[in-house]
Amino acid sequence: MGERKATTRKKVLIAYKFMPQYRIDFFNRLKDQLDQDGIDLEIVYGRSAHSNRNDEKRLDWAIYRKNRIFGLRGVSFYWQPITDLIKGKDLVIVEQANALLINYYLMLKRSLSKTKLAFWGHGRNRQGNEKSLSNRFKKRLINKCDHWFAYTGSVESYLLEQGFPANKISVVNNSFDTRKLKLELESISETEKERLREELGITPDNDVTIYCGALYKEKRLDFLLEAATKIRRENPQFKLIIIGSGDDVDAVEQFTRRNNWSYYVGAQFDRNKALYFSISKLFLMPGAVGLAVLDSFALAVPMVLCSIDIHGPEVDYLVDNHNCIFSEDNTDDFALRTLDALSDDLRLQQLKEKCSAGIEEINLENMLAKFVIGIKKCLYDKVD
Repeated sequence: MGERKATTRKKVLIAYKFMPQYRIDFFNRLKDQLDQDGIDLEIVYGRSAHSNRNDEKRLDWAIYRKNRIFGLRGVSFYWQPITDLIKGKDLVIVEQANALLINYYLMLKRSLSKTKLAFWGHGRNRQGNEKSLSNRFKKRLINKCDHWFAYTGSVESYLLEQGFPANKISVVNNSFDTRKLKLELESISETEKERLREELGITPDNDVTIYCGALYKEKRLDFLLEAATKIRRENPQFKLIIIGSGDDVDAVEQFTRRNNWSYYVGAQFDRNKALYFSISKLFLMPGAVGLAVLDSFALAVPMVLCSIDIHGPEVDYLVDNHNCIFSEDNTDDFALRTLDALSDDLRLQQLKEKCSAGIEEINLENMLAKFVIGIKKCLYDKVD
């Protein structure tokens, strides 16, 4: 009887434009899990055109390749020089984005070879006009892949509307390590909180709120600062902490210098971020909302946000007056709803409890499991 032929390990490549700090834990665990399942994972990444947001990290075992970035009419196009890494791969996973030029090479290669291609993303640009040339072009390319890793259920619904097969979609419920962040919060002592309050000039009686995110146009910081000013007029105990970095940092710094009830503390991550949230009652986020939803959940600080159509898919996780507060799209209503919540301790506590419950479903462990299943389905042509 002849010897059984050794099983060839499948090879997967994920090409990422840059390495955001919140993806490090996910990629580390994904590599380990796939290795146990007989699948080799490589990741290649470059640098973003927006490095001033200070959210990029190094992933030691991954491959770094410098992106070539071309600006055209305000859009940054990326060429990732990775064609050599694509050779011999059974599956390549890329972010779905018109500006990633390597995607077009991969769509052509898919039609000429056995290399499979998977998209990972939103399905469309939610911060752009649905009928814009960019979104219409993106829609035409939705079906040019073998599998989709959809951020959330609403992305799946959109893909189905475009005719993409349901059995080739994995809804991963985009997340980061929410449980790790919650543990960071729980490790913070009352002494540390008091020390931070003293450093900022905050008392336990103050109604402290927080903004945490990138500082750029779609976050609508002008709206935030206008609404905060209105809130402060009505509530002398109101304070605002602003965390983040980006193109609009100068406007934020000028505002906080003029208003001693507001504080800009730069970009903060992990335990430092949790410390600022630990002394805050509400998370004010009037612009585009994405993974910040999970900061709200893990750190149990309910979010106040606007009912607008530019939010990322993670807005699917939110339910008005359950784990967040939605306002109308004007600073008066945003300020009013914030003031109402700050004056109602029982309501705040109920919102906090629902936020904390959110990470029981939306967490890195569940995302990892769904991602691994999706990779196997694509590699081995498994269908539900």
